[in-house]
Amino acid sequence: MLTPNLPEDQLQSRPRGTAGCADEERLRLIQQATGVGTWDWDIPGDRVVWDDACWAMLGYAPREQALSYEQWKALVHPVDLRAIEPVVQQEIEAGGRFVIEFRYLDASGRWRWVQGRGQVVGRDAAGAPLRMVGTHTDIHEARTAQEEARALYERLNKIAAHVPGVVYQYRLWPDGRSAFPYASEGMRAIYGVAPEAVAEDASAVFSVIHEDDLARVGESIRRSAERLAVWRDEYRVRRPDGTLIWVEGEASPEALEDGSILWHGYIRDVTDHKALALAQAADRQRLGNILWGTGVGTWEWNVQTGEARFNERWAEMIGYSLAELAPVGIHTWQRFAHPDDLAASAERLAEHFSGAADTYECEARMHHRDGHWIWVLDRGRVVSRTADGRPEWMAGTHLDITARKTAELRLQHLAHHDPLTGLPTRSLLADRLHHAMAQAHRRDDLLAVAYVDLDGFKTINDSYGHEAGDLLLKTVASRMVGCVREGDTVARIGGDEFVVLLTDLAQRADAAPLVERLLAVCADPVELGLQVMQISCSIGVVFFGHGDQIGVDELLRQADQAMYRAKQRGRNRWEAA
Repeated sequence: MLTPNLPEDQLQSRPRGTAGCADEERLRLIQQATGVGTWDWDIPGDRVVWDDACWAMLGYAPREQALSYEQWKALVHPVDLRAIEPVVQQEIEAGGRFVIEFRYLDASGRWRWVQGRGQVVGRDAAGAPLRMVGTHTDIHEARTAQEEARALYERLNKIAAHVPGVVYQYRLWPDGRSAFPYASEGMRAIYGVAPEAVAEDASAVFSVIHEDDLARVGESIRRSAERLAVWRDEYRVRRPDGTLIWVEGEASPEALEDGSILWHGYIRDVTDHKALALAQAADRQRLGNILWGTGVGTWEWNVQTGEARFNERWAEMIGYSLAELAPVGIHTWQRFAHPDDLAASAERLAEHFSGAADTYECEARMHHRDGHWIWVLDRGRVVSRTADGRPEWMAGTHLDITARKTAELRLQHLAHHDPLTGLPTRSLLADRLHHAMAQAHRRDDLLAVAYVDLDGFKTINDSYGHEAGDLLLKTVASRMVGCVREGDTVARIGGDEFVVLLTDLAQRADAAPLVERLLAVCADPVELGLQVMQISCSIGVVFFGHGDQIGVDELLRQADQAMYRAKQRGRNRWEAA
């Protein structure tokens, strides 16, 4: 994390890969589309390597140099650094992963919001962390939109405070009694009664509601109390002078311990304030546009009847308009959700319904109209229950997290695969070897470990350069994968060292043709322009079968020793341990 004025001589060099393979191109395109960059931190070496996308999201030109930890700190907002540094240090020690949001200083001198994710992927024998990898995601636009939405909400509150009308609390007891524990002076202007006159008995207010509207108003209050849903209504009031006015009201309920319901709300005269109503409707539309910009789909679900409501954005996430999905219901969600994820969703819902979880949350895949799957973060909670306590209405959101899930899967792949050849690394090889050894015990068959070291690779690097060496390594790796069987594993464990795991062997002689093919493909020439590169390899082979008592490390050590014997006896050959 370099500031623009940091001297170049304080930077540490980092090597840049020259693979240029299809996977890397796809990752680059994904990063451009989603604003996700990757980083790699060599903890003991104090080297943090950013990819080009990390630099680009802050407006810097890509840099070949790695950062020190102190240089990274220089880019982070001081307030945010105090908050996130303990989190990062704690996760380094604990071995977990972190998700943090903070601001970086960009190339223009402004602070830009970024979401950082990281995970320790390597430790030494004593458990000390060696390596952490992670991503940077540009969330500046989303955070800015949230702050704009918050400012708009505060502005709307200020407008409402100056709107003529009554601000009040209304309380309804289980026995039917009701009162206005608090009402502003607007009570007198709207209903023609003093606030203190209805502090213990609300009947004076209901007595002036138009007789044709009274029953409907009472029913809307009852439904709001039953569902703990926001109350909204518009009705007529007969003034003391006999004139009728239209009023509009809105209030939010809460259940109190004694069983009563308390609403907090306002009622205003809309007869003379249509212009103001239109202005506020426009403000609400702008607020809706801001929320739309965050890409959130909303849903409501009646758990008992299956009725469901979705906003337009929910449908757009999967390539449809809401009209095209009509009629909608819970079956709409079930139709597009991945079957495996529906099972997980049902488990999370059961936990929430039982009270074991305060909210419902599940990551699920949904089938897009174009045929691919997208990932959504599905969140919600029960907002009302039936009289016997069963969940009734539930509300929540869907957030498209496809980009994040793609980046996470890419990180998992990078943690276990060689970035140059795409082959498994030592850690993944060890996992597969453990599994194969256990399988050999159960099936009473053999496996072979072939330790392959390229002969003359250093000469290629010295003569033709590292670019040629990389091309040679990728070519040889591809050839070795092509000459083994589908269930076998080819791994790269060092610069020019490979290990091939051969499984399901009935006898030792079955390995010989496979090993001979490995010798042959390594000896095939590799063309580089007008140049032809020629190498060979030395291979050490060790066998493992039923009854053998040896660990993975010892098995690899014996194969390594056999490989050195092959080198000592002339190279371009193989020796068995």
